[in-house]
Amino acid sequence: MVYEESEQMNASTIFPKDPARNIEVVWWNEKARKRPSSIQTSGSAWNGPKGIRVGMTLDEVEALNGRPFTLYGFGWDFGGTSSDWKGGDLAALPGGCNLFVIFSLDETASEEAQIKVSSDNEFVSNQNEIKAVSPKVVRIGLGFPQKQ
Repeated sequence: MVYEESEQMNASTIFPKDPARNIEVVWWNEKARKRPSSIQTSGSAWNGPKGIRVGMTLDEVEALNGRPFTLYGFGWDFGGTSSDWKGGDLAALPGGCNLFVIFSLDETASEEAQIKVSSDNEFVSNQNEIKAVSPKVVRIGLGFPQKQ
């Protein structure tokens, strides 16, 4: 699996033949498969913190968070990924975990609207430019801190 810009990481896949339940686990200790670094899914069978799930709209995620948040623009490795929950309800998770959500823009949005949000800049979820491309959640994940 590609984890960060061109970096390959070994992952364990749970339910690999079931797209609705598929989960990927990336490990801090890849060889021993110990200490998860992240757990991610694009499957529709799972809910994350506060009930977040694949298929939710930007407005629904903003409502779960209780306030606007920031996400990266589209069209690059981290495109559409949440970057800061701005102290909202999705920011403070037990055990120092962090929630990340990846959005996909609606490809039927106008080319002009898509171009405006295609960059590695951060956008606020309530900005008109972002709302114009009707993003939906395509992947959710939890990141776990590395124990020192």
